Amino acid sequence: MHCTESKTVTARKAHQCTSCGEGIAAGESYEMWISFDDSVVTIKMHPECRTAHQDKADATGDGGAWEYSHHGHERGLSEEK
Repeated sequence: MHCTESKTVTARKAHQCTSCGEGIAAGESYEMWISFDDSVVTIKMHPECRTAHQDKADATGDGGAWEYSHHGHERGLSEEK
């Protein structure tokens, strides 16, 4: 799987966080990037959700790579619900 660099975006309309499934309201900031392999997927996450996943990957020595379950995490936590 390949991913673009993430960027911080201000929502123009409501979205749903790919990690926790909670809403991202218009006017809120979120992290966005595109992953592609067999399909193309746009990932949108609360900054605290992305940080939690990255912190866990950094702590486990995964070289910065991480995976997550779609809507499978509490907001701001990298552990499964």
